[in-house]
Amino acid sequence: LELSIDFFPNSLRFFIYLIGLMRYTGVFFLALNKQRKNKWLIFIIIITTLLADALRNAVFHELILWMMFLFIYIAFLYRFKNKHKLAIIIPLILSVVIIQTVKFFYRQEAGGLSTIDKAELFTELAQKELLGEGYLLQENNIDAAITRINQGWIVARIMHHIPRYEPFARGETIITGIRASLIPRFLDPNKPTAGGREYFTRFTGKLISDDTSMGLSPLGEAYANFGIEGGIFFMFILGFLYNLILSYIIKLSEKYPSLILWLPLLFLQVVKAETDFVVVLNHLIKASIVVGLIIFSFRKFLNIKL
Repeated sequence: LELSIDFFPNSLRFFIYLIGLMRYTGVFFLALNKQRKNKWLIFIIIITTLLADALRNAVFHELILWMMFLFIYIAFLYRFKNKHKLAIIIPLILSVVIIQTVKFFYRQEAGGLSTIDKAELFTELAQKELLGEGYLLQENNIDAAITRINQGWIVARIMHHIPRYEPFARGETIITGIRASLIPRFLDPNKPTAGGREYFTRFTGKLISDDTSMGLSPLGEAYANFGIEGGIFFMFILGFLYNLILSYIIKLSEKYPSLILWLPLLFLQVVKAETDFVVVLNHLIKASIVVGLIIFSFRKFLNIKL
């Protein structure tokens, strides 16, 4: 589905993207199925597609998030002991560090290569890091990695820039985010897209390259709109909203038990510290609608109780 997403109109692409993500939810269902003998083979195939998507697009954050979700669910379902958890967590952390180190050089060299060639290139770069022949332990690389994964420097930049050079938005981006989440793109072709470029430059005063995506984060937007006190209140309301949604899903899972397995898909953007409010809310609302339609369709037309 993700390979064919460009053939669909813009108004349907996000729906197709969400349908594609459901294969990872399917892994959770497989983990619960004790009778299916080839489930781990299917698991490996799904993980391979996840890795292939990351290599093809040179974007790794969803790979990291889904691997983390898969670990949490499988460790819970199979009641892993602490030593088994550590045996998985340590390699995962090392993998994240290596990805963070090599992705800049990978993106520079991967353009125009086939997926197989990209996999070979990434393997070669990762191998150099593991053998100590790369940039992993260099001081400037460590500084850059800390800066890149630290959302705090972006929030600090926003607080430095506003209101000194740009006035408080006074709820503008929040209203825009709510409107964009509720109105389909075919009714509002000019609504904001993911990436955060316009808001980032406006509220930090810092220019970024055309192929760079950085978001303000809900915390950054809270200050950019309402200042310190207003921002604290906004984050409280946002956290309260998340809690209400989670509580409602847990209550609803008494009737639809599989809802617990859909939580990672629903909250995929919520758990990212750097994602703009419009992306968080848009994903949460649209994903909830799609999941509801899937569960309803399976029960209504296939008589399968998810």
